[in-house]
Amino acid sequence: MPRHDTDLIKDGVLVGCLSNWYETERLLKDVALRAKLGAGGAEARRALVPRNGFRFGAGGGRQFDTTPGIAASNVIVEGAAPVSLDELLRTVGDGLYIGRIWYTYPINGLRAGDFTCTVVGDSYIIRDGRLAAPLRANAIRINENIERVLASIVGITKDVRGTIVWAADEVVYAPEIAVRGVRVDEIAAFTEELD
Repeated sequence: MPRHDTDLIKDGVLVGCLSNWYETERLLKDVALRAKLGAGGAEARRALVPRNGFRFGAGGGRQFDTTPGIAASNVIVEGAAPVSLDELLRTVGDGLYIGRIWYTYPINGLRAGDFTCTVVGDSYIIRDGRLAAPLRANAIRINENIERVLASIVGITKDVRGTIVWAADEVVYAPEIAVRGVRVDEIAAFTEELD
């Protein structure tokens, strides 16, 4: 299959899905397609172009003896009005800069969109629009809903970094993203002693 970009979300609206030939044909014949996908007919066909069918191994590389599956090879996150990191921090004012997370799990079933994750490193308290003090690793947990997070984005940076996700076959290229009102719970001593 030739390489091709697939837009998944544009201007806050789901506009495409990753699919292979089998799943595209199965969905297009589904009488409940409009209820499941929110589109039907030619619009659904454009959203379900079968560009996937990779034979990924379990957490690294491709293996000829595995069944083809639907997965992205690279995921790129971009914003409509990106800014510098300094400008994004000024927009936040006071808050938290979350650098790395792990143990990210869906809770309440995938459909609910609820997730939890632990903040593990490269994270800071933001005061007056600047990184002020480090957060202790494994001291806080994010408990949120992905739909709420996506609806609460207040800014995004220009620069993106390749992010390798544990046991994933794709690389996610992501900028820093500022989100308002994320639920964070303390699970241990929150910070080192602050001045």
